[in-house]
Amino acid sequence: MTAPDWLQSPDREFFAGAIPRIEQAARKHHLRVEPWFKDVAAWALHFRHPKGGTGQIVIELREGRGWVEGYWWKDDFESETRRLAERIPRTVALPPDEMATVIGEVLSALVALSEGDLVSVHPMPRGTWHQRFRRESFGAWERSLPEPRL
Repeated sequence: MTAPDWLQSPDREFFAGAIPRIEQAARKHHLRVEPWFKDVAAWALHFRHPKGGTGQIVIELREGRGWVEGYWWKDDFESETRRLAERIPRTVALPPDEMATVIGEVLSALVALSEGDLVSVHPMPRGTWHQRFRRESFGAWERSLPEPRL
């Protein structure tokens, strides 16, 4: 995959080496790839967490180093609340030779979390999800995600 025109030079260099390793890890661990996540210089890997909810691994360049960050969250339609586990950060040296290994380590750490780790509570503005979704369709994206392989 080629980098978008808007990508700056340091990010362009980082992702030139990182993309093959990100794609390798995604195939190995059965993760959905979202390149240029939210139109920024980051890639996201998504999966359906084995304990429910959504897992996400974000890869970007920060302060000249590769940064891999993991998240797990569960959404409750009735209360319109997201419970989120604290992030799991890891850095990798440039060039990103260890990227695939680090992604696997972050994935393993995310899968090992328990319900008690969902400590950050984020209520949505009242009516946000109820106006946008029917109960039956809420969580369809999460259900469409692959189950990860360790």
